[in-house]
Parts: sequence; C-alpha cells; structure tokens
Amino acid sequence: RRVKLLDAGSGKGRLSWYVKSRNIGWYGLDNDAKRTAQANRLGLYRMTMGDLQQGVPFRGDSFDIVVSSHVLEHLDKPQEAVKELHRVLKPGGLIIVGVPIYGPVLRIARLAIAPLINAYFKWHKGKPCDHHIIYTLNSLKKLMRSFKIEQVRGFRFGRGQFLIFLEDSRLLYELNTRFGAAFPSLSPEVNLVARK
Repeated sequence: RRVKLLDAGSGKGRLSWYVKSRNIGWYGLDNDAKRTAQANRLGLYRMTMGDLQQGVPFRGDSFDIVVSSHVLEHLDKPQEAVKELHRVLKPGGLIIVGVPIYGPVLRIARLAIAPLINAYFKWHKGKPCDHHIIYTLNSLKKLMRSFKIEQVRGFRFGRGQFLIFLEDSRLLYELNTRFGAAFPSLSPEVNLVARK
C-alpha cells in the first residue's frame, strides 16, 4: 500500500537515494532554504520549510513513517522536536531516528574538549560545531520514551569521514551491520527504530 513518509531534517534529500519505491509519498521538512531547494530538484519530495522545535505545519497522525537522521544532536530543544514527531506520526506508525552516540567516558571527554572542537570548526569552517547535544545510548532512549522502542542498531566503524571508505565494501558493511546490531552502545552512531 502507499505510505506517507516524513523525512524530518531532509537536507538535500539523500534518504530518497537509498529507498526506491513507488509506494512512498515523500514529504520533506528542513529549516534551510538552500537544502530545501536541492531536495525539491530531486522531484520526489513535497518540501516544507519549518523548525521541528517550534511546531511543524502538518496535522496530527499524518504519516506512516517518520525518519529523522542526524538532526536531534543539532537542536537546542530536542524534546520539543520529539513531541512534534510523535504528534504527526499515525498510531502504530514507524519512526527511525539516527544520532551519533558516545559512551559515558567518551561523552565526558567530548564535553571537556568541546571548546577546542568549536575553535577548530570556527577556524576551519567559519562557524562553531553545531552538535548541541552529546548523546549516550541511554540518553537517546530516555528522549524517545514516548515511543515503543523495537530495535537499536549501531553502524559505522569510525567517527566522521575518516573510515567511511570501509562502508563501500559489501563484506565490511555486513560485518559492521552485525556488530552494530549486537553491540549498539559500542558503535559511534545508532539508528533507533520505534512505533507510536
């Protein structure tokens, strides 16, 4: 059957590159005009400008699937965004949220060196690092407690782009996927799958 999918924080629309189905009605939400225009050029998305933290222009119980990949760590008030995602998802609908995570010790270290990271980003990219929240697996689960969590899967071998070439190998991708399913808290990034 045809389903309505909200890509919340759709950016350039990359999600549509990985999912090929004529049975998906794509809806994108982003707060950046340039990225919204890029996603519109794909011709799949019905794009809307909006801010997840301040309410989105969709009726409640509108979507069968909501995906929010690498968005929540950029927000000042992720709990407001999660309320909105819950509101627009149909009862029984599926939500998939992806964020980078840190173990408790790494989280403390990351918070301690945050000023250095911000200085590097400001020097290298002209703006500070925009990761406002540093998640652990437990803090992500706590944030998503209004949903019924079905699965948490880790992915990626390393942070950032340093080891991304490993994702191009099918064998290493399979190993990474199995490791991430067995030990999500040891992975640098996770996808949490849940239902309303």
